[in-house]
Amino acid sequence: MVSREARSALSKAASSFVLCVTSMASVHCEAGKRKTLAASDVIGALRDMQFGHFESPLLQFLETYRELTAAKKASKRSITTTGEASDMIEDVDEAMRS
Repeated sequence: MVSREARSALSKAASSFVLCVTSMASVHCEAGKRKTLAASDVIGALRDMQFGHFESPLLQFLETYRELTAAKKASKRSITTTGEASDMIEDVDEAMRS
């Protein structure tokens, strides 16, 4: 069981980490003369912060997410949807909510 103080400390640390990564990603975005952060900006920021070991798993997740999002859009356009594709889309949606 995790104490309330530990959860609070972890939450604050995670928030600080996300702010730091976002700030670094913003620098990448500005260097590219863009206003909208892209996945490549976040991955570049993580690499700059010496968290490059997260690059491969994040790119794999991003690819899977994009494929499932495309499948979800395609399934909305088509009349029939396979149960397996629907299950996969629901799994990603659920994972994104948690």
